[in-house]
Amino acid sequence: MLFRSMSGNIGILESIFIVHLGGALLAIVPLVVLLGGGNLSQWRSVPWYALGAGAMGLVVPMVNSAAEAKAAVNAARFPPVGRRSYGGGRILVHGDDYITKSNDEIMLMLQIEHQDALGELDAILDVVGYDGIFIGPTDLALSMGLTIPAQGGCAELDKIVADIRDKALSKKMFVA
Repeated sequence: MLFRSMSGNIGILESIFIVHLGGALLAIVPLVVLLGGGNLSQWRSVPWYALGAGAMGLVVPMVNSAAEAKAAVNAARFPPVGRRSYGGGRILVHGDDYITKSNDEIMLMLQIEHQDALGELDAILDVVGYDGIFIGPTDLALSMGLTIPAQGGCAELDKIVADIRDKALSKKMFVA
């Protein structure tokens, strides 16, 4: 289940509560869409809060460069893949092998939703340590001055989305 804390009414505290509730009582796999954009230097601790609360996946919005993709990996993955800090209550829940398991089990998706990401797409897709991309067609259309999908979309947007999808799939990544 995807919890969107980025542009809705759910903040980080609500997301943490829902992650606990969902994971413990509802037997769902909680994924959290993070607040802010791809500039992780401004909100570096947010992924740690979500993962420490038990989120089993993160969606990082507005990733427009390889540097931002690598920053997301660094925030979400333990060394040697990333730079995530050790600690938190999840170790008590998941056991001593949490660090090893979490790099393999926690899904990290990067959101491609701005025209700035298009020129950097190959470099973004070459970054190691994340699982796939989440295409945001509405924000992508807005950034390009195109008709948004809710208003009928356009063939140019459809082609761009298909190209993004195909490139990611060729790298054996998940695409949403």
